[in-house]
Amino acid sequence: MLLAGCAQPTPLGEGSSDQNTWQISSDQQEYAVGWAEVRLSVERTDGAELANGLILSADISMPSMGHGSSEESTVSPVAGSSDTWLLSSFFTMGGPWQIQGSVSDASITESFAIDVDVAGEM
Repeated sequence: MLLAGCAQPTPLGEGSSDQNTWQISSDQQEYAVGWAEVRLSVERTDGAELANGLILSADISMPSMGHGSSEESTVSPVAGSSDTWLLSSFFTMGGPWQIQGSVSDASITESFAIDVDVAGEM
């Protein structure tokens, strides 16, 4: 049941930048403990074309536990794509995690956070 005037929660694996310029999505809502290759896609919320030279930076954290990964994450653009990046990260334990980062073009930089679940134990 939907209630009028109530905000709906953002689905896992999706989020908007803090000024709502970009929509960022991960390829999955749930990952396994250990190394994960997370595909992050970016699109403009107004439907406009993405600017050349768009930069995405990202890392992971587990806010409920107050820590991040024990390993350094890397982000790289996917060859042949102007809107997709690959985040290689190590999830140390199961539970709720966040992918946090920023998206930048020549005129603006905005932050984002995407909630994902991690299943399993090390």
